[in-house]
Amino acid sequence: MRTEQKKFLVLFSHPKENSLAYAIGEAVIKGLKKSRAEVRVQDLYREKFNPLLYDIDENDKYQVTVKMKENVVWADGIVFITPLWWASIPAMLKGYFDRIFTEHFAFQYNQAGIPVGLLKNKKAVLIGTCDTPPLLAKFSKTSLGFKSVIRGVLKLSGIKDSKFILFGSVMNSTGKKRGKWIKRAVAIGEKFARPDTSIRKMNKRISPLIRAVRLPLYSFVFTSILLGSAIGASVAQNFSWRGFGLAIFLGLLCHTAVSYSNEVADEQADKINVNRTIFNGGTGLMAKGLITKRTLNWGWIVTSLLSLFIAALFVFRFHYHWLLFMGIALGLFLGLQYSFYPLRLSRIGLGEIAAFIGYGVPMMLVGLALQVENPTVNQVTSGFRFYLLSLPISLSVFVTLCLTQIPDTDADKETGKRSISVLLLPKNVMILSSTVLFLCIFFCFGLVLLGILPLKYSIIISIFPLLTAVVIIKNLSAYKIPAGMKMINIMGMSATTTVLCGIVPAVYFFNNAVEVNLLKQLFSN
Repeated sequence: MRTEQKKFLVLFSHPKENSLAYAIGEAVIKGLKKSRAEVRVQDLYREKFNPLLYDIDENDKYQVTVKMKENVVWADGIVFITPLWWASIPAMLKGYFDRIFTEHFAFQYNQAGIPVGLLKNKKAVLIGTCDTPPLLAKFSKTSLGFKSVIRGVLKLSGIKDSKFILFGSVMNSTGKKRGKWIKRAVAIGEKFARPDTSIRKMNKRISPLIRAVRLPLYSFVFTSILLGSAIGASVAQNFSWRGFGLAIFLGLLCHTAVSYSNEVADEQADKINVNRTIFNGGTGLMAKGLITKRTLNWGWIVTSLLSLFIAALFVFRFHYHWLLFMGIALGLFLGLQYSFYPLRLSRIGLGEIAAFIGYGVPMMLVGLALQVENPTVNQVTSGFRFYLLSLPISLSVFVTLCLTQIPDTDADKETGKRSISVLLLPKNVMILSSTVLFLCIFFCFGLVLLGILPLKYSIIISIFPLLTAVVIIKNLSAYKIPAGMKMINIMGMSATTTVLCGIVPAVYFFNNAVEVNLLKQLFSN
């Protein structure tokens, strides 16, 4: 089957036609055409391009600007040919970026004031000539200008697949050396236009799958597992790295299943959600065509079954406590039903309650059951103390998920999703969140009165929900700009609170396990 012809824009930014940069550019074009690519060439100096941007509003009224933008849209890839002057690019090329890579064409600002790239699914290479040896230039400040173009222009505009290549030192080069550079430039052009290799294609398929997992949110699962493992290590007076590693892996499988199912269930809302941030709104991978619903469906089915199978295997074959399987099964059930059929709890305002339960005790049980033997698990879980330790994590997870519903409110309304933010209204959700955080502080000190945690640890834990609650109260109006920086900071503080509510008591129990071990060794000697 014949592959679609690739299209490339080659942009020259050098004042001399008889320069090495021009020769390298011509060689790159030769390489591109060898791979049967369609090429358009623009020469900023020869075309007498005016690099000065006088009026942003008037800029797009010029035919030359419109034509140059059309070429960028047309191209699958862009090759910039330019010298490296004074550790930067020439003013001509800088002016090109100022006038062509403008707002609403190359990028746009979201509500948080963060630029979002619009030039997706393109690649670029910046090829430069320099008098500094390339290796020295790459690892010194000499190439800062090229690096700023890659990071501050191309990648910021959505061209993630971008890099720069330097040829030099030009001043000390011989005719033979330049001949080698020309041959290399042909190979660069040929490779740039060549269809993706099997490894690259695989990477393009795997990358969206990894992004859809939403690994930062896995920290909630990890925190609960860590606390359960720490309690187990304290009771057993020994820490099993193998058990901890298995618990982390099982938790990751569960989290992956939940993330994939959530992407599928919220497909319609994600398509119209303009308030997506790092904490809410899904990844939007399906809306961008980077991953299919079928792939995600297979993903959550396979990871769910695999986690249940491994848990069952360790219970029945290796005689771990049945609560290991129960923890995985309950966590999976609540996680999947958060947004998926048949219950779709988040669509009726009950998703946060499901998360309150699912992110606490079930994952703590997984960590505990893989650290200690069956009789000990029974002793730990027979009383109420183990379950009370989950409350700071569960309450702060509840708050975090409540807050993350606020930016999604409009999209949820439009798709008929009656989330907690739709039912209570965003401002009331913020009031509820601060109230629950104060309740979290109350339970932290309750752990002291019950002799579960020392006072100093409870005070440390309480600092984080207190600070978050105060920030929410002082910024109650943040919901009016739901994807604004204030709201993002509040969601970030809440997520951090969740993690620290698990890590701090885990440190206490790990420390307790170490002290007991040291005492044992002392007395045995």
